[in-house]
Amino acid sequence: MYLQASEVMGICLFIVRLSIHSFIGNQSTDHLETNRMAESKASNWELVTPPEMMMLLGVKMLMDIVKKPEEEMYWSKDPLLETPIFANTMSYRRYKKIREYFHFTNNDSFDRETHPNPKLCKIYEIYQALEEKFQKFYNLGKNVTIDESLMLYKGRIAWF
Repeated sequence: MYLQASEVMGICLFIVRLSIHSFIGNQSTDHLETNRMAESKASNWELVTPPEMMMLLGVKMLMDIVKKPEEEMYWSKDPLLETPIFANTMSYRRYKKIREYFHFTNNDSFDRETHPNPKLCKIYEIYQALEEKFQKFYNLGKNVTIDESLMLYKGRIAWF
């Protein structure tokens, strides 16, 4: 049985949503870290809540599905460009503010020497949650096919 690309994408999105929702829901301090970063830099910051963080991530995922050349166009009122779901979810100003200060890791407690993956320090916790969910929900079978376009090949191609 082969899955269609849309089915695979649906499964992946389900796992990502499940991982992020459980991560943000269980980590009650993540929105506090975003708020701490924002309050230290912005004077008129309105506290962000876990549902708003989920909405921001949902908007970002939807932006990958609905392609537009400029970010502001997602909130456009122009009848040719309008996509109401974005404006109905959150205002563009709020989206920009939350995105600017979106934070999971406390910079004060981060130590590059002892961190398991310093390059992923800002998203490491959510990366771990996603990795755990993908391993839980997807087990490789006996035969795995990898598209050759995904593999780096430096040799000569036999049929040329």
